[in-house]
Amino acid sequence: MVRPAASVSSGNGLGTSGRRASRVSFLNTGNSFRNAILRLSVAIFCIGIALQALSGNSDPYRCGALVKHGSWPPYTSPSVDDAMDYEQLESLKKDGRELPPARPFEKWEPAGCRMHEYSREDIGYCLGGKRILFVGDSAARIIFFAALTRLDHESAEWLLRSTFVEDNPRHDLSIESESVVLDFLWDPWLNSSIFTAELSPSDPKRSELFQAAGEPEPPPKADLVIVGSSGLWAARNAGDDYFQSFKTATDLVAQSMQSTIRPFSGARDASSDDYIFLTPVTIPRYDMLPTDRAKALSPERIERINSYLASLSSTAQSHILTAYNEMTHHVPEAYEETGLHVSEAVAERWIDIPLNARCNGLLARLSEDRPESLAFKTTCCVAYPGLVSGQRFLFVGIFASMLPPILFFCFKRGAKPPSSIATAFVGLAVLLCYMADRSHLFAKAEKRYSTAWVYFSAFATGVVFIASRRQARLPKSNISQQHGFLPRHVSDEWKGLMQVAFLLLAYQDGLDKPVAINWSEFVLNSYLFLSAFGHTSYFLKTGDCSFRRVASTLFRLNILPCLLVFMLDGLASGLYFLNSTWDVEAMRNTVASAWCSPFFGMAIAVISHRVSFIRSRTTLAHSVPRQGQRSKHAASIEHGFINKGSSWIDRRLVNIMFPNEFTEPLYPMFVIFCGVFTFGFANMITLSPLADEGVYYPLSTSAAVLCLAVVRNCHEKLQSTFLFFPSVLGGIALELTVLHNHLLLSGNGTGRLRLFSTYTTPTEGNAIVGALFNAKVTLYQSVEVVSIVAVFITVSWHSHQAIRQIASMLFGSSVKATKASALHDIHEMHDKHATDDESVYSLPISDDGFHFETKNTKTWYGTWISDARLRAVYLLLLLWGWNRYYI
Repeated sequence: MVRPAASVSSGNGLGTSGRRASRVSFLNTGNSFRNAILRLSVAIFCIGIALQALSGNSDPYRCGALVKHGSWPPYTSPSVDDAMDYEQLESLKKDGRELPPARPFEKWEPAGCRMHEYSREDIGYCLGGKRILFVGDSAARIIFFAALTRLDHESAEWLLRSTFVEDNPRHDLSIESESVVLDFLWDPWLNSSIFTAELSPSDPKRSELFQAAGEPEPPPKADLVIVGSSGLWAARNAGDDYFQSFKTATDLVAQSMQSTIRPFSGARDASSDDYIFLTPVTIPRYDMLPTDRAKALSPERIERINSYLASLSSTAQSHILTAYNEMTHHVPEAYEETGLHVSEAVAERWIDIPLNARCNGLLARLSEDRPESLAFKTTCCVAYPGLVSGQRFLFVGIFASMLPPILFFCFKRGAKPPSSIATAFVGLAVLLCYMADRSHLFAKAEKRYSTAWVYFSAFATGVVFIASRRQARLPKSNISQQHGFLPRHVSDEWKGLMQVAFLLLAYQDGLDKPVAINWSEFVLNSYLFLSAFGHTSYFLKTGDCSFRRVASTLFRLNILPCLLVFMLDGLASGLYFLNSTWDVEAMRNTVASAWCSPFFGMAIAVISHRVSFIRSRTTLAHSVPRQGQRSKHAASIEHGFINKGSSWIDRRLVNIMFPNEFTEPLYPMFVIFCGVFTFGFANMITLSPLADEGVYYPLSTSAAVLCLAVVRNCHEKLQSTFLFFPSVLGGIALELTVLHNHLLLSGNGTGRLRLFSTYTTPTEGNAIVGALFNAKVTLYQSVEVVSIVAVFITVSWHSHQAIRQIASMLFGSSVKATKASALHDIHEMHDKHATDDESVYSLPISDDGFHFETKNTKTWYGTWISDARLRAVYLLLLLWGWNRYYI
């Protein structure tokens, strides 16, 4: 039986007074400045959701965002290792040849969603056995060759050479590659009878038009049609009638755009009137054009033509690829030497937009022949999968759990909050993850690595952490005691720093960098060391290894990941490390990769416990410094321990705690050795391109963890000093790890979550205006990130508290949760109040303890409810049945 904390109430709700607890705000951190930051962040978060919801009414699947707006990511010349194959790099270096430049137009980022770069296999899967039609002049022909290059670059090179060696390259082209038929129709005026027949919505009329045009057997209807605008051709060749000629051709195409672009559902055959796309008039690079051509293609003419395209109906607007001009706007490198046509790299990005609009809806669905889905990595023009029966059941449970708290806050504001408020908190967290990562309510963006942003974020975070430095204070009743080895605030600080480093790298897409990979083993060993140390310390203090303890720990480690997997209908591979809490095979693999750290943690916990025991038996232990001279009184203390039949380890510990003049220098020498070893190990794994994961690697890593723990706890002042913010984050490390893939990032951690669909627009000619605009965008994004991070941490904190209370209701009769307004008192605790959980994920907090004595019930069903073992069986059966009949 676990002794409850003295201040734990006997009720089944929150441990504080009912009226006082009900007045505690969930956005109150106990500090006015932090309160202001948090509430402002929540307000910005809600405003962002409202704006996204309003914009989603007109563009529910973000197809419009795909074809209209976007930006190039900030371009920095990548390292050669990232740009080229390693063997090719070594070959070029050996021959002394110049390295080829990296492609400057690798990724186009639509505003508010993520697009997919289609490979040959993707195009074949989506459009295999189908036909793509390109119509227009040389600008449309560039898109045709870009699509063919994506399918088969050798065929594209052959067809390109054979076309331009002819006397008249202005003719139709047709080729089949990977079972996809690509047809190019040379029709710069967009007025040919064949083009009119291609746009015909009905098959009988289409056959008649083809027969009238001299084609007895019409080709299959195109599943994707890309029409190049006739604006440039008309402006060059139609004289003053250029606009009327352009308007007539555009109206003909617009008449075929009967519906707004939507994701392809697969329930019906795609028809040309659904997936017809019209390119805008490309704005030329005037400083590269000849004088006569620049005069014919004057800015006034181009602006008038594009203004007419912008004045078309909203339905037609969804078919106009406005993003093409944004790709070339103030980007000189996007053009060829002619100043009129775009480069091949830009044309490759051009073809991706109509392919995403046509094929994302198909590739986002799971199927037997394509098990990998793009639904979570690609969000442009995608309909998220519908709810299955298991998700509907979870939705009903969440809303049912929210009903009692809603009624409480509406009608009993001064009363004690109901215990079901904890379940409502967890349900709201899971529901928010679903809204953020499985709907279009939030904007999504690609993750990209930026060294400058990593350094800036690390510097800003470090300043905030250092400013939060505090001194841990023992309770007045135990002022004579000392902080033990690895006290709570130190272990939480250690975990918090590792957690922050992980989140920074995950947000910046830096987890695959060599330095991060090399440090990953050290982080894993640190967590295993702290976990083993915490659980062992808990057992030695309480002697509790009961079923309730084990069930409560497993419940708190696994319930949130299980709920997220059910709610998001996703794979649990991202949470594989949690399987080690119940999966024996996963536990064996984890321990095999870091077999030393758990044993070191348990050994250090035993030693630390014995030291605390010796100090508690020594009345003057607090007055004798660790490195002080060994007095006669200390000698008598040791003699007393020895005479009482103490163990060998106790006698050795007494010798270490009260050294003499000969052994006193050993302690600082040992600390110096640990510091040098830690520094050397850190330098080795940071500079080494590939860590040696041989037989001795786990041993050296575990030794480095132990040495760092010794250095961090070598002096009483270091033990009592800690960084507040990392310590708080370390206490909720589990919730931060589980929720960050859906509340901080998106797409199961593959992208970034955003509140506003802002995008950068390059400016040319005025450096000051461009710098101001970029500064404004950076400010918006910084405010956005701070707001999302604040909400993410708040949700994680309340989820942590709620899960603890639910675990108490299931496996214990009461729990006293820490007040939300008392975050500043987390580390001012008595040791006996800190015995609830010493695990690496969820360590105890101030005034927190479980009371495991259940009330005796005399009803016939009392035994079936009060027995914790039966409740655990009920929970397992519920999860098993849920998983069994999920679909």
